[in-house]
Amino acid sequence: MINYSPKDASMDENGFGIFINETGGEEPVHTHSFIEFVYLLGGRGTQTIGGRSFEVTKGDLLFIDRGRSHCFSAPEGMTYVNIALEPTFISRDLSNFADTGDILSVFLYGDVRRKLQIDRPLFRFHGPDLLEMDRVVTAMNEEFRARRPGYEKIIASYLNIFFLMILRALQTVENDGLLGSIRTSMTEIADYIGRNSASRISLEEIAAKCFYSPAYFSRLFKQQFGVNFTAYLQEKRMDTAVRLLSNPACSIGEVSAAVGYSDRKDFYRAFKKAFGTTPNEFRKARKSAGAEPEHESKVPDTGQAPNPDGTGE
Repeated sequence: MINYSPKDASMDENGFGIFINETGGEEPVHTHSFIEFVYLLGGRGTQTIGGRSFEVTKGDLLFIDRGRSHCFSAPEGMTYVNIALEPTFISRDLSNFADTGDILSVFLYGDVRRKLQIDRPLFRFHGPDLLEMDRVVTAMNEEFRARRPGYEKIIASYLNIFFLMILRALQTVENDGLLGSIRTSMTEIADYIGRNSASRISLEEIAAKCFYSPAYFSRLFKQQFGVNFTAYLQEKRMDTAVRLLSNPACSIGEVSAAVGYSDRKDFYRAFKKAFGTTPNEFRKARKSAGAEPEHESKVPDTGQAPNPDGTGE
């Protein structure tokens, strides 16, 4: 199977590419290491994605994830636009647009991504929206071909319109179930942080995973959870520490390392700041109160070196 690289897609140094293609007949099955949107300007055909076939015609927009096998069949001919995006371009150039950041997060990190892969990776535009989408993708293509000074910012602006039009399509009756997932992806992010709270994770790393800029992710995270990323991560680490301290078989040093602290003194300071007592005093108090030891709570093996300062940043 052919695997196309960004160079094969004629992407620029920013991680973006767009071109208009005319095809007839069969296209070989292939994958690629970038994200692709395909918009049909004319004709009709069959798009096969991950072994499932979809009839497509003018005004259809397809989302094709990285590593997803696909091909076209268009015996009568078809004209389409390929929009190729690398994650670096998304996180750096697009996610500062608030709505675009939300939409991309839905596509690339959450329930909608799975639904688009399993169910129907297709949006269909009609009437005025179809004409507007034709104009937007054609203008993007012209800017990319000419590459006049400032073309990157102009393309980023067009892409913001492009994704806002997808949001409008999501608001139709047919796709109403998808729209509600825009914010729920933050719940999955929180789950990821909880599972990896003992590892060397940072705001920048999580933002990149979700295709957000760090600044926008930080604002959205605090809006969603009421605390900033560092405070949330610290809370998860302290919750784990309390659970592990309830098991007398876990030493303080083991608990410290298990929640991301290589220096026990840093762990003591963080724990006392959170609970007003030291880990040893906390353990003694629980024992005096007759709390049932949690023998099943074992020190997790993260497979990664703990963060020296335990901050995650």
